[in-house]
Amino acid sequence: MTFNDESSGETTSLWNDEDGFYYDAITWGPGSSQQLPIHSLVGLIPLYATLTLEPGNIKRFPGFKKRLDWFISHRGEAERNIASLAATGKAERRLLALCDEHRLRAILSRMLDETEFLSDHGIRSLSKWHKENPYSMTVNGEQFGVGALVR
Repeated sequence: MTFNDESSGETTSLWNDEDGFYYDAITWGPGSSQQLPIHSLVGLIPLYATLTLEPGNIKRFPGFKKRLDWFISHRGEAERNIASLAATGKAERRLLALCDEHRLRAILSRMLDETEFLSDHGIRSLSKWHKENPYSMTVNGEQFGVGALVR
């Protein structure tokens, strides 16, 4: 997933390879954009668009199966940013997701980590990690920051 700066035509990736997480991005003028290294729900959004394709459902829709088979054989290179549709899992299920396996595992490991997003009451919207690691930045002379007030 990327962030497009319409004024400059530049594209900034929201995925951070070093941290293994998606971050939001900010722009404040042509050519002035950057990722915001804040561990928030923004990094979990790709999980929202994840679906397991059951073999029985695929067989019930022959038109969809035909297009799926065509996509797998002719657009395999497109799988660099999505879960592999060619690989099957338990009981021949296929995963339809915006992220590849490496990224899905990285996101899930943060989401299910009690020092990050997982709490006794569900998933935090801001990682507990920010309690000890606040983030701040100055934009046009104004200071902005994020710190966690978590239990």
